[in-house]
Amino acid sequence: MTPEQIAEAYRIMEETEQFFSTLSPESLWDAYLAENLAQKHSLPRQTYVLYNAISPELSSPTMSEGELSETKREVKGLYDEINADNTLSSSSISTSSISSASLAYTRHFSGHDGVGVVGRTAIEASGDSAQNDAASAFPTDGLRQDAYRHYLWNFRAVRNVAVHLTQDGRIRSTRIYTTNRELATNILRRHPSLNVANPTASQLATALNLRNNFFNRTFAQWDALFTGDGGEDLMDLWNNECGRQDGVNNPDEPLLFFNVRWNANTVIRSKSPVDVTPARRQTIWVNSWYVPVR
Repeated sequence: MTPEQIAEAYRIMEETEQFFSTLSPESLWDAYLAENLAQKHSLPRQTYVLYNAISPELSSPTMSEGELSETKREVKGLYDEINADNTLSSSSISTSSISSASLAYTRHFSGHDGVGVVGRTAIEASGDSAQNDAASAFPTDGLRQDAYRHYLWNFRAVRNVAVHLTQDGRIRSTRIYTTNRELATNILRRHPSLNVANPTASQLATALNLRNNFFNRTFAQWDALFTGDGGEDLMDLWNNECGRQDGVNNPDEPLLFFNVRWNANTVIRSKSPVDVTPARRQTIWVNSWYVPVR
């Protein structure tokens, strides 16, 4: 690892800590504008103070008054959700749907890939609500519940205005975060020494290098990273992709569209080789569904 990688890890950790420690409705809205306007104008997020004095309608002329009101309502809803769920409001405590270690590495990978702290938090909130709703939808069917949880998480996040201002941005941010979630899980399974609740900057940088080793491999080399329980990671990557595709292209009826896929066997139902077939492994690899930024 390099000094630059260590410095980046510290920066993302401090950004997250400061975000939660100073959180208010106003600071959340300012941070949301910062992330989205900076990306829109290809500027560093640190310049967001400049935009706080500018009307959002002027800074983002594609937003109508109605869209602006909707966005403000959703960002306020995210604030209320963070306050209501104290597991979301801490940078060091896990959400209910992700372990503390995996949460830390996922946040670091996604911050490195350009997803801001507001987008990351909104996606995490979508993950928590997806876990609760999947348990309610399929309380006695663990396999179907797990598949629906991943599908629903991605279906909702690509529709969630608080994740990003534009649809393309929502797809990109959701793909980055939820893909990194599965890669972090895989890395922690294969490198248990990294599986600690509050990783150090050095551990975060080490894990990022391990994550980057997933890319630019032959199929055989890549496939070897997903042996045994790695089939579960591939199942989740597949179902994440299905949720994103359907969330963009369909009405807001995720359970209906999931059940159609389940009955047609176009979501992956289990980590068994019967379901995670060689052909499906090839599909994930060929289409780069395991690559966060593409």
